Amino acid sequence: MSNSVSSARPILYFESSEQTSEKLPKAAIEACRHALKSIQASKTGSWRLLVRSADEQQAFALQLARDSGFEGEAITGDGSEWRASADATLVLYAGERPAAPATLGAGAALWSAVCTVDGQRWDAHAGGHWQPPSWLDDTLTPAGVSLAESVEAIFKGSDELAQSTAPDTRRSGKTLVAIEAICVLLPVVWLLRTPLHLPPMLAALAGLASPLLILVFFWWLRWRSMGRLWSRARLVAEACRSLLATRSAPVQPVVSLLSVVPALRPLLQKFAAEPQQTAPNWRADYLRERIDNQYDYYLRQRDRALRERRKLTRWSTILMDLALAVGVAGIIVTLHPRSATWLALLGGSWLEFALGMAGLALPLGLLVAQSLRFVGESTRRTARYTQQLLHLENLRERFATANDEQALDLLRETEDALLSEVLDWYFQSETTEDFYTIREQSAVVVPQQLAPRRIGKLDILWKGLRNLGAAAGFLVRVVLGRLIWVVLSVAFVLMWISLKQPETAAVASRLQELGRMLNPADGSLFAPDPIAAVNGTMIIAHGMRDGWAPPRSDFEHWTSEISSRVRGRMGPLAPQMLVLDWREGAKASSQHGLNTNDPLTRFLADLGGVRSSGQATGDFFGIRLARMVENGQIRKDRPLHLIGHSAGGFVVSRAAHILVAMGFPRELVHVTILDTPEPDTEITQALVHYADAEFYRTSELTQVSASNFDPAMHFVYIPPPPTVGEGFAASMKQHSYAWQWYRDSIASAKCGEEGFGRSPFCQ
Repeated sequence: MSNSVSSARPILYFESSEQTSEKLPKAAIEACRHALKSIQASKTGSWRLLVRSADEQQAFALQLARDSGFEGEAITGDGSEWRASADATLVLYAGERPAAPATLGAGAALWSAVCTVDGQRWDAHAGGHWQPPSWLDDTLTPAGVSLAESVEAIFKGSDELAQSTAPDTRRSGKTLVAIEAICVLLPVVWLLRTPLHLPPMLAALAGLASPLLILVFFWWLRWRSMGRLWSRARLVAEACRSLLATRSAPVQPVVSLLSVVPALRPLLQKFAAEPQQTAPNWRADYLRERIDNQYDYYLRQRDRALRERRKLTRWSTILMDLALAVGVAGIIVTLHPRSATWLALLGGSWLEFALGMAGLALPLGLLVAQSLRFVGESTRRTARYTQQLLHLENLRERFATANDEQALDLLRETEDALLSEVLDWYFQSETTEDFYTIREQSAVVVPQQLAPRRIGKLDILWKGLRNLGAAAGFLVRVVLGRLIWVVLSVAFVLMWISLKQPETAAVASRLQELGRMLNPADGSLFAPDPIAAVNGTMIIAHGMRDGWAPPRSDFEHWTSEISSRVRGRMGPLAPQMLVLDWREGAKASSQHGLNTNDPLTRFLADLGGVRSSGQATGDFFGIRLARMVENGQIRKDRPLHLIGHSAGGFVVSRAAHILVAMGFPRELVHVTILDTPEPDTEITQALVHYADAEFYRTSELTQVSASNFDPAMHFVYIPPPPTVGEGFAASMKQHSYAWQWYRDSIASAKCGEEGFGRSPFCQ
């Protein structure tokens, strides 16, 4: 530890703020290492790193110095002397970024500040303003070189990097066009769904995959940043090539010509510091090393672009011919008098599908081939390379006969022409619009063969998790950022469906046949009772081959009996009640116009179709009930009890599902199923998730037990009384006993007991 250090060697002064944590994150450590590399490259010599002995990050600073090839030393005092006179300063901060110094000290090359929270690095140059580090370090690092190395080494590394990333850049553009072509074809699955009997979900997924595929590829392309890396690496390589070619010449125009790129200034400063010595034969060297070499390069590139353009032209011609052949084939087949027979012999709908798909895919392929001309820029590159070739030929002839003064002017003209071409590519890449950017990138993904290799399972795992996190963030931003379009799409679909709903009198009459809401007392159309609705609402649905019938002196329909007995027990506390009379839907044979003269055929038709009819009626009934809830005719804050006998169980279970799905409180819905035969999973498993439900079995027609139901379902077998006879007639009597038993329980059951005792209206 010392208080005085010789300043013959360049000095880096290190300090940290008091808020920095003792253990630094990995991002901050890497940023410090990159900062030391930039500082080391800014000035030749053996660097020394000084840090105050009282600094909290003293141990880290000394370790950082050893890792970076600096000689580290701890000093006493407050460090003000070295802060003002050091050649460079590195500051670690945790809170607000420190103010940039107005002056950088006597010999300071640069100040760097690194945030210990996120690893963000800032540099301050002679102007005294903080700015993010340039892309130069991020380009030289994957090339395996640094500014501290020789110009020859920088040229070799950056040139190899440019050559390895150029194919990836062009390949990415071609892949994008191919993916867009595939995405155009994916929604066609909707047109193929019916003839190929494809499930609707497959067509929907294909339509959704179309835009998502493009989005994911754009994200990957942005994440890779190959186009930008290639243009930067080539710019660095051509700058070094220019300096090496003009090193023995009297002037080096590269420094002034490329000064328009701020990121290259450290490299140009290195060029300016290179020793200059004019060689006697500099003109011959320049002609050989620069003009002839570049001429050969542009000649190769032009021939390559020409081959690529010829290949695209050949494919365009083939696709055009095939499209013409398909079109003529379709005309021949359809114009012939026997076209219908021909179509059937050649495959029928499959031939139509083949002609349609070929007619779509071939012109699309032609469009892709033409698009690849623009993406690969084969025409533009051919023209530019030809222009450069002609220019170099002209310069070579003039250079051979010019005197020294004229040769210097030609040298400047040559460098201006060659470097301008590189600058055009660079600025085009830098100003290209990015699609669906996720984050700002200071680094780029580099080819694996040039990137520094780090072997370890933790590194692979960390990289995979980081990529998954970036992908998840991308999807969230894309979806949430475009949520308004999703909402508008849903709204448009709903509006379209509402507009296309049939409004004719015939359709309205047909829907009324599926279910009429009746007053159980006299069979009149149901009229809401606001006073009784305060207590709640009870709805009763009959079963197959049943329907409300008017009362007679010796007869009252069971739905009317239940209604009258509830009113008798509850008095003024009775709910409003209605019966769903769906007699037409409960007779599938009549609904579908089947043979009704044969009793067996009629019964089998009714039995086979009653479930689907009941569910369709329940759908319509549920929507009508939801509208009544919306209008206040059914109180949303009062109990709703739905009772379904036999196939009426399908009706009330579906109606309850729709009501809860449309906002009716699940805890206020109570469903009673009375001996519904062959209940589906909507009753056995799903019903308990949107209602308090119970299932009462009384007959052998209903072959279910408690094990068939969700444990939350209240299942009870009610033994029927002995019946006269046997077989189907006896089973039907047992089946009817379900509503008889429930009707009788209204007067006899205590609250909590089976039957009406479990109703939310029992008191």
